[in-house]
Amino acid sequence: MKILFINPSEITTRIIPAFKVKNSEVAVLLTNGQTLESGTVPADLSNVRIIDLAKEEWDRGLKIISAVAWNQEGHKFLESINDQIALCNVNIPGYIDKRKSSYLNLPLEEDTIFIDTLSYKGRHVVMSVWKYIGGQWKLFQEFKGPEFINAIEHAWANLDAQGVINGPSQSYVMPGNIIKLKFHPTNAAYNASKGLVTRHWFDIWPIVIEHEIDNPKKSINSFYDWVERSGSSKRFETQPT
Repeated sequence: MKILFINPSEITTRIIPAFKVKNSEVAVLLTNGQTLESGTVPADLSNVRIIDLAKEEWDRGLKIISAVAWNQEGHKFLESINDQIALCNVNIPGYIDKRKSSYLNLPLEEDTIFIDTLSYKGRHVVMSVWKYIGGQWKLFQEFKGPEFINAIEHAWANLDAQGVINGPSQSYVMPGNIIKLKFHPTNAAYNASKGLVTRHWFDIWPIVIEHEIDNPKKSINSFYDWVERSGSSKRFETQPT
């Protein structure tokens, strides 16, 4: 299996069929008590395997290239199957415990900076940067000032310390440098996002997972080509060695 979506949001279900168009083997997994959100159009997922843990047992023999979870319950399950995922985060108990305890479960504070990141084999790339102002998120097209530079560097040091090396993540840098995480991309609709930002995980991740096993060099070259095409903030791009 190329990618597993765990407890996906309604907006996310809209792009799942597109992964199949890109020839990726896709499945949706629902942990116990979870359902697809009411806005999901069933026909959109008619050709996608749905694994409902309330109705069937998880297959411990299944091999997956990438998995993404959209809530805390899904993330706990994802961490329990890291040994089945090729592009997992660091699969050591200490790191797993850190990631579980860092999941965002606090009220948002004024001036929290949200950094949307995509990581591949330990290389982090900024997708977008937002700030919580007056109870709303504001997108910043430029994030090169000291406030954002410090927040990004602090967030990425935290990702490294927690063993986050693959896939999308969200770092919430709160006043006092308290950092909480989520381990999925933003829930903004794809078309709307493309009108605001130059990078979107969907533009590259299907390509990465398509070739990760049989041609990993192609995956990493495609990743860096995408980084070069989609932005020029070199400070926040790890270059290939």
